[in-house]
Amino acid sequence: MCTFDAKQLGVGVTTRPGAATGLDLVVGADGIAFKDQTVLRSLLRVMDGQHGLRLKFSDELLECNVVLVPSHWASPLPSSCVSVCVVSEEAPDEAAPNHGLAIRAPLRLTNTSTMLRAAAKLLDLGAAAPRSQSGLAALLETLLQQIRSKKNHIVVLPFCDGSEMVVSFAEERYYSSLRIEQLLEGNFQMGEPRRANAAETAALAGKQDQRLRKLIWMATHRLGAATDSGATLSGYFRLLRWPDAAALSHPRFPRLAALLTSRPQTIEQASAVSGASAAEINYFLKTNLALGFAEAVEIVVPRKPNSTVGVVHTNPAPSMLGRIRDRLKLW
Repeated sequence: MCTFDAKQLGVGVTTRPGAATGLDLVVGADGIAFKDQTVLRSLLRVMDGQHGLRLKFSDELLECNVVLVPSHWASPLPSSCVSVCVVSEEAPDEAAPNHGLAIRAPLRLTNTSTMLRAAAKLLDLGAAAPRSQSGLAALLETLLQQIRSKKNHIVVLPFCDGSEMVVSFAEERYYSSLRIEQLLEGNFQMGEPRRANAAETAALAGKQDQRLRKLIWMATHRLGAATDSGATLSGYFRLLRWPDAAALSHPRFPRLAALLTSRPQTIEQASAVSGASAAEINYFLKTNLALGFAEAVEIVVPRKPNSTVGVVHTNPAPSMLGRIRDRLKLW
């Protein structure tokens, strides 16, 4: 069965047999069972062209606009993707997510067809268009600013909906009532950070906390995929050492890290060689600079000598005509 909550998605999703959308759906899978991936490939070949949908499976997630993921999935995807949660056959009904699209295994022709038409409807209505990342950008900048300050306090980051995030910068751990995917969606407004009081510090000890570095790098990846990179860094930069493994989970960042370790680069130079966008490199550098993995480098570009300038004589020898004029007092 394919289930989704259209009200939470903000669109009135309806699917009727034969509804033609005329969309190209490039479908991928990340982390689901191999058996389900094999069945999905076969179903896409069978259903290609039905309901006005041109269907294709791809192993490259960056070119997909529909991606099937497991219920425990938390890796970043481009915000223009429709993600579909695959709920295992034996999982209880409450295991299905309360938002977005979900499909229960095993994948069959009927439930997969319904899921694909629902995903096409979302793409057609623009519900999967890039979301505003202002909340996530503010969260990342706040975390990096606290790290740069080197004040290893426990800090409370309040959100305007009443939820909050408690961060121990000394232990690089955090706790939040929001799941990591909700934080990465950025659909929130932040309040003013404050230092945790004694009661909040004590309460944190009994919470199931998460790794702060993982959240920081996932936010860096997500924001780098946005078209607006915010304030762009200028000048030359280099890596002092390789960043965390979480940073290198991005497909283009290992090559970028190797490039910036070998010699200083500007964002434009690194983008031309690594294939990463300027926005991706901008956020990659911002995070590495805050964590102490990178530094700005001053490069003095030598000026090219002007070959057209000849030798200048301060006291040139007078010509013969000059000497005659001088003798006859003709000046």
